[in-house]
Amino acid sequence: MQDIQSIIFQIRSTHEAAFAIENYFIASGASGVTTIDKAEFVQTLQEQASPDLIIEDFLDNLDPEVIIEAYFPYCNDQIQIYREFNLMEKIAQDVEKDWITIKEFEKMLGESLDRIAEFLNIGQGYLGYKFIEEQDWAENWKKFYNTLTIGKIVINPSWIDYHPKSDEILLNLDPGSAFGTGEHASTALVLKYLSDYKFADLPEGPILDLGTGSGVLAIAASKIFEGREIVAVDIDTHSVNVAIENAKHNAVHNVIFRAGELSDLEGKYSLILANLIAKLHINLADDYFTKLLPGGYIIISGIIEKYVREVKAKFAQKGFALILESSENDWSALIYQKQTRGS
Repeated sequence: MQDIQSIIFQIRSTHEAAFAIENYFIASGASGVTTIDKAEFVQTLQEQASPDLIIEDFLDNLDPEVIIEAYFPYCNDQIQIYREFNLMEKIAQDVEKDWITIKEFEKMLGESLDRIAEFLNIGQGYLGYKFIEEQDWAENWKKFYNTLTIGKIVINPSWIDYHPKSDEILLNLDPGSAFGTGEHASTALVLKYLSDYKFADLPEGPILDLGTGSGVLAIAASKIFEGREIVAVDIDTHSVNVAIENAKHNAVHNVIFRAGELSDLEGKYSLILANLIAKLHINLADDYFTKLLPGGYIIISGIIEKYVREVKAKFAQKGFALILESSENDWSALIYQKQTRGS
């Protein structure tokens, strides 16, 4: 019998909280994360011109709650994860994963779920774990990922040989390296704006990616707005480290990554990218306005459809001008501009 080399932690949650839970698993160093979300499948089916009856039958048997599974390396009752680290000391170094016991990780996971539950309904929560043989996962999970094209932005896994067209912007990001590689609608909406919207009157000044995660938005912005300084910030130091590595893989040199919050930053920005939850957008609206240059733009995403009206009311009250609004799979993203008059 072969030694068990992989472990899966399972969560039963909600459509609304899945985004944050996936992000936590990936930032902790998961080899991969899979999510079965009936709401997402239903939306996709509704958009099909010729619905597949077999798929409809499959959907009828899906659990209405979201099932999230995270895969980690396992050996001798221990799993391999990223621990907290001192960013200033290791900013230029490769941060290695540590081995901790399953019990230790379950405690960390429980604490993270409690924090998420302060903002979102997480549903049933943690279900437990199970083991698989490494050969079942090491290569087979790659079958579920292909080259992803969003407008002129192409996100390509490292194991696929892809030659971009002259007008395409190629990002090399492996699914599983960090949350935010474009598969989730909230990330895809921002990438589509970056790809297609013409910021012709964008003022001079740096660009901010707030809550950078994998760094995908900052990396895309660095290739679209060549010569601009990009500042990418995340409160999670693990995510910052992953984003730094992704920037290296993409030969990006004009992005400054740092751990922190919006209130820690000095200066003003020509464009802010913020893929966060609705409550945070509402709470940060005043700070967004202060941090934007006159005539500057902000793209906000990660907003569940039922909260869009509340977010729009707050931004209108603050004096932002709504430029564009898009939605996908119950997620919404909006572009606002800070008016120059009276700024």
